[in-house]
Amino acid sequence: MKSYRMLIFVIGISVLVVNKSLSQDTGVDNLAAEDRLRMSLEDTARISEIFEAITFVSERNDTMHYRLLKPLDLDPEKKYPLVVCLAGASARGSDNFKQIGFSCLPLVLAEKKNLEKYPCYVFVPQCPKEHNWGKSVLQNNKTANQGKSPNPGVDPIVFDIIGSLLQNHNIDKNRLYVTGLSMGGTGVWHFILTHPKLFAAAIPVATSCNPDLAYKISKVPIWTFYSKTDKLLNVEEARNMVDAIKNVGGNPLYTEYSDLSHKESCIQAFYTPGLLDWLFSQIID
Repeated sequence: MKSYRMLIFVIGISVLVVNKSLSQDTGVDNLAAEDRLRMSLEDTARISEIFEAITFVSERNDTMHYRLLKPLDLDPEKKYPLVVCLAGASARGSDNFKQIGFSCLPLVLAEKKNLEKYPCYVFVPQCPKEHNWGKSVLQNNKTANQGKSPNPGVDPIVFDIIGSLLQNHNIDKNRLYVTGLSMGGTGVWHFILTHPKLFAAAIPVATSCNPDLAYKISKVPIWTFYSKTDKLLNVEEARNMVDAIKNVGGNPLYTEYSDLSHKESCIQAFYTPGLLDWLFSQIID
């Protein structure tokens, strides 16, 4: 039977504080995995309220909206991991909530059992329309953009925000993790290729990649997920990427689904047994 289908400088920061207790029932814990395939915008907006809504303005006068989830019972004497969650293209915009549903891991980490077991900061930026998470490092870039040049990347402001979070919160700089699905997964590859010493681990899901650049990330712990029935991707590219990383001394983990669609594999990946234990065990020496 088919396994089920699962989803620094700062000029100014304006903050919208949402007075919603994380101990209240937000519906995350009662949302079955298959229901996350069909989440309405109303559901996404409601659940996003447990994340603080923030607008960041950089010294270049660039603006980015993002959501931030803080650890439960935050101890000012402790340092916590930071998980960067990059959403797929469907979440692009300026509403500052769609990215919660279209990056999936924030929903998983917001479940009460995970809030208690894996205290961390969860940073969920929203990519503006007509942009992506970084200048393409992909070999099939124009193919992925229907023959057109790629949209401009917003990675500089994302890294500005990461710097600001490190400066202003109790974050362990040796435990920064980056995850993403679809376009967000492409962002994950881009982030670790351009900043290979910054992240303690990476989880790119259902996305394109470039085996020719594997030598740059041989030391980054990676767990990547693909489905061979994903009509938007060539699974051979993923297999070649994993093999290329291994050939230069890396040890990536690879999970391949046999029967899931693009969207289904994006969701299923973040419910993989042991995934969160693996992620939070990675530390930069």
